[in-house]
Amino acid sequence: MMLKKSVCMFFFLLLILVAPQHVTAENAPLLSVYQTGDSVSFEIEEHTGQLVLRNAIGQVRFLPISEETVPSYTISPYDSAGIWTVWLQKDDGLVEIGSFQVTDRERAKDDSPPMIEHIDWQFEKDAKLRISVTARDMETGIATVQATGFLAETQPFVRNEKNGEFELTLDLATWQEPELQLMITASDFDGNKATETRQIPVPVAVFDYQLNGQKLTKNTIVTEGDRLQIWTNRPKQVIEPFPYEWESEPLVGNYIFSKERLGEVFPLSNGMKLLYRENQQPFQWMNLLKNKRRVINRQEKFQKEDCWTFQAKLNVDYAETSDWRLTSNGHPVELKRQGDQLAADFHGQTGELILQYQDFDGRRHSLFLVKMIEILPITPIIQPEQSPVELELENEPQILQAEPHAEFVPVADKREFAKTMNESKKSVVEKNESAKKKAPTSMPFPFWLPVGVAAVILIFAQNRSK
Repeated sequence: MMLKKSVCMFFFLLLILVAPQHVTAENAPLLSVYQTGDSVSFEIEEHTGQLVLRNAIGQVRFLPISEETVPSYTISPYDSAGIWTVWLQKDDGLVEIGSFQVTDRERAKDDSPPMIEHIDWQFEKDAKLRISVTARDMETGIATVQATGFLAETQPFVRNEKNGEFELTLDLATWQEPELQLMITASDFDGNKATETRQIPVPVAVFDYQLNGQKLTKNTIVTEGDRLQIWTNRPKQVIEPFPYEWESEPLVGNYIFSKERLGEVFPLSNGMKLLYRENQQPFQWMNLLKNKRRVINRQEKFQKEDCWTFQAKLNVDYAETSDWRLTSNGHPVELKRQGDQLAADFHGQTGELILQYQDFDGRRHSLFLVKMIEILPITPIIQPEQSPVELELENEPQILQAEPHAEFVPVADKREFAKTMNESKKSVVEKNESAKKKAPTSMPFPFWLPVGVAAVILIFAQNRSK
């Protein structure tokens, strides 16, 4: 009895466990299976855009969507068997809406090559070249599109799911040639190929250099702390030694010069050059000898038989100078240069000794060395005979002068009178006016002497009469 109950319970539990599985299998959605010539319709709510059909091996079909008709696709004999996934192309990407299955059968052989309908290209920022190819194959479809000629390896195109075109982006930052020749090959799924060649003109690299905020237009001399900026659409073509840190908007780099670059020439990508200079004068040392004696005075007397020697050594940051010339009184002197050495031997002439050169930036400079003065012969100078010069009495005690008088002229005034006669009329008037200002208010000397004598005689006579 117990055995019968156990068997019944086992079958009862088995029925409970098996029944849900059977129902689930019956209710599972099954993929519709189609064969060549069958039409697959797609019921969707969207009425714009397109449908994208793709199978496992990469075959892709595009179906436009319209409001008038329900989109459908007829199975081609060139479609591979297997599961095809259906996607709805939207602005923000692809949305999967379902799938169907193509039955196993012998697929038709594709013997027709694909067609390359259009090749277009466009240059973008940062020296990027974007190439798009429109290719069609009515049988198996386009499997791959590739480009050769830019680098050693083949460059594959990527299918754009929005429009079905194949696109490739190339970086031309290091490309030096004026054009790019590409061979583009489109292949279908059975190995048929179509090939086309294009010569794509490459825009020249654009460079704009500024030094301390000023645009560079020619070879330039730079010093410590100068700041070089560069704008370009081809940053990788910039020639070292410029360790720029590139930005994108705008594409700009900065370089600050340091002392370690003394005498170095910086070639720029636009053909210009920069020279780093620290010294303010061209010579490491310079000697100017006259008769083997060093000249110190910038105004040096000489004779025509004097022998002059010029010697100099250039600083390293003046090695790029050129066209050195030495002139004496405007006459050229033979000046020899060997490396950083300058030398000249010549006989002096009157005039200036000037050294000229053309600098790295194209400017000419003149260095005034000495002004050579010829020694003049010494000849005696004969002066014409002159009348005696009266001694000046400025340092002698001042003598008061009386008013002119016709009857009496003291001896002391005769000398003054003779002196004033030799002078101009103006001087006489000025001296007389001065004498009037300085004359005392008391009686003049010529009158008080006889009066005094008479007074003494009268006093003596009166005393005696008493």
